Amino acid sequence: MEILPVIWALIFLIILRIVHRFLWAPQQRRHRLDDEFQPKTQFEPRFSRQTAREIVGKAYVTDGDGLRVNNVEVRIAGLDAPEFDQIAKHNGRWFNYGRIVKSALIREIGGKEVLVEFEKYDKFGRVVGTVRRNGKDIGADLVRRGMAVSAYSDKYKEEEEEARRLQKGQWQFEESFDPRWWRKKEEI
Repeated sequence: MEILPVIWALIFLIILRIVHRFLWAPQQRRHRLDDEFQPKTQFEPRFSRQTAREIVGKAYVTDGDGLRVNNVEVRIAGLDAPEFDQIAKHNGRWFNYGRIVKSALIREIGGKEVLVEFEKYDKFGRVVGTVRRNGKDIGADLVRRGMAVSAYSDKYKEEEEEARRLQKGQWQFEESFDPRWWRKKEEI
């Protein structure tokens, strides 16, 4: 006899959960969303209200040329930075240059508000764009410091030539590798 009230209580909780899940919760979600600024596809980012071609938010660095802003994966346009496990040789010693580049980018923009100017999507669905912090072009700064190479366009060609001439970053090392070559080598 004592089991009957427990069964009725469980049935009541199950019905309550079903009603909540299918009737009340979807309406609540609909009211929270601002449809005008939500992505239309899984690859389309949530853009800022300033303009439909910008993303503004805190940057979370994923590698030397990638970050996440407002849960949108972003790759910095016009450059290629060393992979996280990429090595270089300086003063006769091999070291992990990819980690150094990622750490430098974290110090520069990690957890800080940035502006991403949308240019296009890459083949992985990431946003490719110019990243700025307080008006400063982060991509140009990375290439100028020799921490990335100008790639996929001529956008930072002058910055790379300056870094080579002044032997900054990877241009001062005895051996360093173009990130595109390093990725191909790792696939073999």
